[in-house]
Amino acid sequence: MSLQQEILKIVQSNNGIKAKDIANQLNADKSNVNSILYGELRDRVYQDNEYK
Repeated sequence: MSLQQEILKIVQSNNGIKAKDIANQLNADKSNVNSILYGELRDRVYQDNEYK
């Protein structure tokens, strides 16, 4: 499973999770997670006013 798929799976099952928590769960670099969230997944995820 690609990092993108793993991130999407975590976001779908943990509404309101922050990028740092996603990175911790995947033992990945937060900047890589953010890059994917703001890049490939930007049309599939959103950020609320609390940055979640």
